[in-house]
Amino acid sequence: MSYSIKAKLMIAVTSATVLGMSAFIQPAEAAKKQGETYSQPSENEFKVEAQFSLVNQTRSGQPIVDQPVEREGAVVGRRFFEAIENYTEGTKSNDNSIVFGILCNIDNKNDTCTTNGSLKSEYYGGYYYLDINNFPIFQTPFVANEASRFDGDIVAEFLGAEELKKGYKPLFINANEEIEEWQKFFAETTNQTDVIVYSILKSGEDKSEFSYLLKLGDIPKNDRCQKIDDIKNKDKCSYVNDLEFILNNSLLSKAVPVRSIKTPGLSSNQARALIQNKFEQEVPVATVPEPSITLGALAAVGAGSLLKRKTKQS
Repeated sequence: MSYSIKAKLMIAVTSATVLGMSAFIQPAEAAKKQGETYSQPSENEFKVEAQFSLVNQTRSGQPIVDQPVEREGAVVGRRFFEAIENYTEGTKSNDNSIVFGILCNIDNKNDTCTTNGSLKSEYYGGYYYLDINNFPIFQTPFVANEASRFDGDIVAEFLGAEELKKGYKPLFINANEEIEEWQKFFAETTNQTDVIVYSILKSGEDKSEFSYLLKLGDIPKNDRCQKIDDIKNKDKCSYVNDLEFILNNSLLSKAVPVRSIKTPGLSSNQARALIQNKFEQEVPVATVPEPSITLGALAAVGAGSLLKRKTKQS
């Protein structure tokens, strides 16, 4: 039995193709995922009622997808899908109230606080004991209520001073966050300014679990959103359009929880979200099968089929 020159040539071409493709296909590398874990105090800035993480990649290592948020046909913000992970409230007591984690503070401390940390005065409005990385230390640990755990989205919404004076409210705040006299609240402040509202939502829902208000008057003018039209341009208004910017600048820790605003203006700095941890981890992503196995097998099948045909013809 002998092979024709044509058959030999086709086998050679197939082998060369496999080798050529092998040179370009490499196993995928693990993606670097970055995030911050926040502890959210209750009305008492030393009692933590919830924790969550803000991340720049999904659990599968894919980039966060976002879409515009509109009000009356105008783009006013963006929704970042799956940017919130492990939102959990504290475990419940027998009377169904939340059991708080207690942060080490000037009025409530033990040996764990004083041995492992140092007192930081006026840290977001409180006197906390922080560890060597400037993260708060718990005297009584925060215990998560697993039934409350969810992954979700974060919405960044721009509200201009003029819109606030007209009584416009954030799109996604829930009933517990409603400010009774929202229009009066902003109209009475002597330092009227634009704001950004960050709302945490469960996937597929349109009512926030928690919302934060960032006063743009505290931000360098060159970095501010100049007008709602800026939201349409992803190169402008990073406080709304750029998740990496929001994450890298820890903006949630600089914002005021909407529900805690009690008086005109935004001077209150208590009960802000505290950065509990910063992390970077490798996330396994889908890999391309090794060419020596997949492509080699295809080549063998193709060559075998060809030779079988030629043998029958001989």
